[in-house]
Amino acid sequence: MGLLLAFTFGLFSDEDPPADDTWWRVSFAVSPALALLHLLYLVLVFRYETPRGALVCLKSEEQFQKVVRKIYRPDYVEEACDLLRATATSTGKNNSGSVSLGASLCDKRYRRATINGFFIAFFFAWNGVAAIEMYSSAILHESGINHRVGTFALGIVFILGMALMLCIVDKFGRKTLLIAGHSVIVVSHVVTAIAFVYDIPWLVLASIVVWSFAFECSTGSLVFMVTAETCTDTGFSVSIFSMWTGNIITSAMTPYVMESSIGEPGLFLIFAAFTAISVVYFACLIKESKGLTPLECKQLYWTEEMKA
Repeated sequence: MGLLLAFTFGLFSDEDPPADDTWWRVSFAVSPALALLHLLYLVLVFRYETPRGALVCLKSEEQFQKVVRKIYRPDYVEEACDLLRATATSTGKNNSGSVSLGASLCDKRYRRATINGFFIAFFFAWNGVAAIEMYSSAILHESGINHRVGTFALGIVFILGMALMLCIVDKFGRKTLLIAGHSVIVVSHVVTAIAFVYDIPWLVLASIVVWSFAFECSTGSLVFMVTAETCTDTGFSVSIFSMWTGNIITSAMTPYVMESSIGEPGLFLIFAAFTAISVVYFACLIKESKGLTPLECKQLYWTEEMKA
């Protein structure tokens, strides 16, 4: 919904706004307004510590049980409690009860999950999501497409792709969707580059729409799901760091690449190359977590000796 809201606001903004344009003030005010609503929700509605915080910092079994029941399905509550107690009391912890950064990166129980989380988030960024979202108007404008219509179409497709992903993720599995989605993204980026070379505006829009649908049906949602399922808390933070670092780099380089000699075709071929590498990485190094319990997901990359 946040993406759709952002794309909707783009409908009312001009590519070259006049000096007296004030719409930017409304767009700018939305972010702090939503942040205030979030703060009020945490203060007035969801007034709970995290499960690990309640268990380790507050040492309150009652608070711990209450928040776990708020978060997990009834049939998962008992197993979630056992998993959280186990991870809060095993070795390699910092004072908050979480696995330390050093343990997440070096301990053989957590290292592989952390590395895979890092690269899943890395490839999330380098399929071009931040660049396309931030510069979709400029990209569509360069191709001759009405940027308002094109940008709103992308927003709608994002929502449809996410809705479909929620329906199919437990049927096809995380790994399958990552590989299939990124394979489609490679093709869509190559087609976008070709469409720019031969100046085919409708094909530019069509291929970017296909990208947005494939993105949301795969890595757009799964980057958070897979890393949260398999990584420690600090390992998950490492993946988020990787994602936002990649987003900053790709969004910062995009205008320079678009104005360079390789232009838009080169930009999309760069994203296609990184995404093609990700397909091989996912196929060879990522394990499927579909149908596993929370404990089994956390131990997905453990050897039988570690589990024993």
